[in-house]
Amino acid sequence: MAEANAQYSALLSLEPGNKEFQYYYAVTCTADSKLRLEGIERLLELKSVGKEAFEKSFNHGEIIEPFAELFFFLALAYHHNESFEKAYDFYKSAILKSSKKTTWLDEAIFRKGQCENAMNLEAPSIKLNVLSKSPVDLDNYFRAIDTEDSNLRLILTPSELRTKLDKKHGWVSPVAFDSESDVLYFCSYGKKGDTGLDIYSSRVSSDGTLGIPDRLPDSINSLFDDINPVFIKETSTLVFASNRPESIGGFDLFSAEIISSQGPFLSAEKLSRAWNTASNDYFLFPKSDNNLTLDEFDGWLVSDRTGTFSAPVLYEVTSTSLTKLTPNIDNNADYETGDSVKTSLIEPVVTSVNKAVVEKVSQTVAIEKTNDLAIQVGVYRVVPDLAFLPSGVSHFTRTLPNGLIKLFVGPFANQTARAEVKSQLISLGMTDVFNVKEKPSISTVISEPPSYIESNNSLQGVWYGVQIGAFKGESDKLTNQIAEGELYSELLDNGISRWYAAVDKDINNAYKELPNLIARGARSDAFVVKLVDGKRVAIVHSSPITDSITYRVKIVSFKNNVSAIDAAALLHLGSLITVRSVELGGEKIYFSSKSSLSEAEKVLELAKEEGFINAEIEKINE
Repeated sequence: MAEANAQYSALLSLEPGNKEFQYYYAVTCTADSKLRLEGIERLLELKSVGKEAFEKSFNHGEIIEPFAELFFFLALAYHHNESFEKAYDFYKSAILKSSKKTTWLDEAIFRKGQCENAMNLEAPSIKLNVLSKSPVDLDNYFRAIDTEDSNLRLILTPSELRTKLDKKHGWVSPVAFDSESDVLYFCSYGKKGDTGLDIYSSRVSSDGTLGIPDRLPDSINSLFDDINPVFIKETSTLVFASNRPESIGGFDLFSAEIISSQGPFLSAEKLSRAWNTASNDYFLFPKSDNNLTLDEFDGWLVSDRTGTFSAPVLYEVTSTSLTKLTPNIDNNADYETGDSVKTSLIEPVVTSVNKAVVEKVSQTVAIEKTNDLAIQVGVYRVVPDLAFLPSGVSHFTRTLPNGLIKLFVGPFANQTARAEVKSQLISLGMTDVFNVKEKPSISTVISEPPSYIESNNSLQGVWYGVQIGAFKGESDKLTNQIAEGELYSELLDNGISRWYAAVDKDINNAYKELPNLIARGARSDAFVVKLVDGKRVAIVHSSPITDSITYRVKIVSFKNNVSAIDAAALLHLGSLITVRSVELGGEKIYFSSKSSLSEAEKVLELAKEEGFINAEIEKINE
């Protein structure tokens, strides 16, 4: 899902107005706890255009009711965010808009029932404190659990207990084994698999051989998957995970008490609210022989509640009774919020604080009091050149789990101020901007858009040159070799320097040097700039410049939306060369400009390799 999110983000940067790309990018965002709110905002915006407009611009292919599916994914996002009432309403709408052929209909009905049951959940009586956390794989997470202080050991299910159906499905699960016990609990599909994964027990004889597996009674097992049993003999309690309808969402943790050493078990009940979320809660393992009903639990939890794109995470946790807590504000908490309840995982608090740093941050912005009215400008692979932003507007960034960088402007004091800046951004050609509720974190540096500070060159008046790079730090050996002469830089207040070569009073000389710089190793998208007192400004031509020839490779043009196949090809081509687009007479044209015919011919060859067989070179006298 992370890869899909990155790909659709890149496609969207290429075609920001494409509603199909907007939709799929939004859906992939809802799969990640940190991006979910953005996904919801985007889906709500697409919903607002209406069914006809949405489906008209949507190449839905195998999807029968794309607008109904949009409601389903909105419901799913609200469900994972534990906004159960909103999720219930959207599931209901999605079901009403669907047909019997809809692939997600059964899941929507099932989850609608879960949300209905979850609306009256009691608030948690305990709070979980996270001592450590690390991403794990569901196939081998048990290997990362320290069992030194426990009488239990974690092993894989012995091969003699695995059925043919287990082996067919590739199912093998960890077993919490007590060497002093004569019973081993494990999960299996059994011989038929008609009730999904169930929990079984097997007697262990004195010589270590295993008896015939017995399926535990229906007071434990359900018609759904029941997995990862851990029997705690000190409390005669079996703890396991299940995705039955009684769960809040996905897998929840349940427990059942055995009446005597020979059974039977009492009916399974969900563990208290703090242990279970609308995400998947797979496994709970005590470090020592603690009673799970006590407030002071100490052990391990496997859950995807805060995992990147729903990846499982191993949490080392302790629990604290809420009745014993004094009011405290913890800015390091990862919160799972719902309409009626709030479950939190409290991260370790750093106790040593640099007073000077705190004072500096507090002078920049009061984080807790900052408004959260912002605008998302775009998603980028590298920090963009921020000179295109309207003057006087603050900005901040977020680095996503997949390494992409989100750029926001704001926060704004009110809706009117935000609407004014949004209009400016759209007028500048940024069509994929949208309103969000987002504010800088304490670790985010807030700054004004780049106001230029003194260049480290002595250029006075009007000059022209070629920008061959923009990066932080000093120029490297390669940049100096490319310049083959004096190299000028312009330092921006975000720490990035623009580097200029072939600086001359005559713009024609700069254009003549451009292909030579590219031939010496400069990026193929290096370009001529105008410098006023050492600062880059826009070039405005009042008349064509003689002897300045550009070769434009017309790659492809479309009158309607770009298909996913063509967009993917353009995306790949864009990773090799600079691809730009322009709209003329209702037609969108994709092209790449080069200063030399040889470079243009290389681009033409690459374009045809990507399937754009009608690509052609146009000679333009600029």
